[in-house]
Amino acid sequence: MASPVLPPTRVDEHSGHAYPAHKVLMIKCKGTTTAYGRLKSDMERLIPHHKKDPRFENRLPISTLAELIRLRTCDHAIFWEVRHRKDLTWWLTSYPHGPTVKLQVTNLHPSDALRFRGNFRRFTRPVLSFSHDFNEKIELRICKELFKRVFSTPYLHHKSAPFVDHVIAFRVREDGISIDVRVYSITANDNVKGCDPESLEETGPSFTLIPFMILSAVMAGDVLWTNPNFVSPGQRMKILREQEQQKKISRMKAVERMRNRDVTRPIDPIDLCLTRQGFEDAFGPIETSGNPGGSIMRHFTKSHE
Repeated sequence: MASPVLPPTRVDEHSGHAYPAHKVLMIKCKGTTTAYGRLKSDMERLIPHHKKDPRFENRLPISTLAELIRLRTCDHAIFWEVRHRKDLTWWLTSYPHGPTVKLQVTNLHPSDALRFRGNFRRFTRPVLSFSHDFNEKIELRICKELFKRVFSTPYLHHKSAPFVDHVIAFRVREDGISIDVRVYSITANDNVKGCDPESLEETGPSFTLIPFMILSAVMAGDVLWTNPNFVSPGQRMKILREQEQQKKISRMKAVERMRNRDVTRPIDPIDLCLTRQGFEDAFGPIETSGNPGGSIMRHFTKSHE
């Protein structure tokens, strides 16, 4: 097997320090929706050191992406896997030794979906901000290191602008594992008195990343960590289908009970006395000889004396 071709490093002329020239390969599978395509365009605007590649064939195993990363002389990659045209998963990897982190992308809002007030120039350098929670768990530390290598613009990159005008913030949510990603532009407040000279305004995109698996190699290898509380989209749909089935069964049982219910109304004692049978049961048989009406009244009078 040929030795991996890695990107060269850039050396600072003044300090002599060698900076790694990271290159990120961004590749998506077939079946990507428009919303995910707009998010990919936003990511390409945030990462000037990216390389695009044609869509990946779904029939090929994902492990073949390692050879594609080598041929494109990249050291990091983001693979966009879309299932059922609605469930997006990121494969974030480092070449050639790994690891690979699988993250589910939720709560997606591209920059043009909402009217964000902020704005920043294309291919400018970002400031990466991480919450202190990233240092508490080993899996979050791995994610933090990959985020730093992917989103930080390499030194003296030919496509990057030589100034900073936006911030990419990574915050761990209350559950301790989900990561909120927000992008803010740095706005100058020169004409506003009594305010800070600079402020942050959200510009998009915004989304949430849920890490659920870490692999030891590039797009493959042993499973180093799994999220025990993660529910995959397939399992979630299965639970929803079971709940809908239970609701349908409950409705069918309710309809069956309505059909089999006793529709006979209970007999009112007052209504029963107004019938001949009820009257005879209460006051005795009625004599019908002679005047029927008079015999009934005499019988009724005698029974109440």
